[in-house]
Amino acid sequence: MERIGIEGNYFPLTTQAFIQDPRRRLSLLVAHAQGAAAWQPGWLEVMLDRRTLYDDSRGMGEGVVDNKKTNMKYWLLLEEQSSENEDAADTLQRPSLFAQHLSNELIYPANVFVSERNLPQTSLSLMNQPLPCDVHLVNLRTLSDTALFPSKSALFIAQRQGFSCSVGTSVRECAVAPPSPTGVVLPRTSFAQLEVAMLDHVTLTGLKSVKRLESLESAELEPMGLITLNVTFGS
Repeated sequence: MERIGIEGNYFPLTTQAFIQDPRRRLSLLVAHAQGAAAWQPGWLEVMLDRRTLYDDSRGMGEGVVDNKKTNMKYWLLLEEQSSENEDAADTLQRPSLFAQHLSNELIYPANVFVSERNLPQTSLSLMNQPLPCDVHLVNLRTLSDTALFPSKSALFIAQRQGFSCSVGTSVRECAVAPPSPTGVVLPRTSFAQLEVAMLDHVTLTGLKSVKRLESLESAELEPMGLITLNVTFGS
């Protein structure tokens, strides 16, 4: 779960944390959830490790002495803030769109596969256009009819990430796929080279249908929300 920490707050689990003044914002992006705190102005503390012989009454229930070496990756992002901060009156401060994209790259790194054989170069375009820059594809997983065989249905899980326009600059992808309009998740978006026989808006777990949709453009989602679509492909 993504949590945003601002001056004077403490969040035990966070993938993004920042401190800011009226002119600049310094964001810390991590590849996995860690503890972060800003106890006083200008300070940002990050919990790198916990080691104790006894239970410290902070959720572990026992002492932790079996720590293992772990590779950790941190990115620091310094951004300018607009003089008229649109989030100043809000209780919830939002990261910039650039920070969201960098965070996604850390949490969901690209997998590179290497083959010793010369395979034919083929490409398959799943969508007819890139997803809007504020929509993150969380997962696209095939459902199974039985324990052994996959079905023609897949769960399409997307998140519409909220962001602040008064911090930083837009990312390059927004020139190709601008943010989606209010309420619409995937405007003018459809599956390419794939026949869709049925499309349902379901609960996040995919166990219960909410309503039948005519196309991806019919799906609606407010900023910082999640949506799960059950896509049944044709033969």
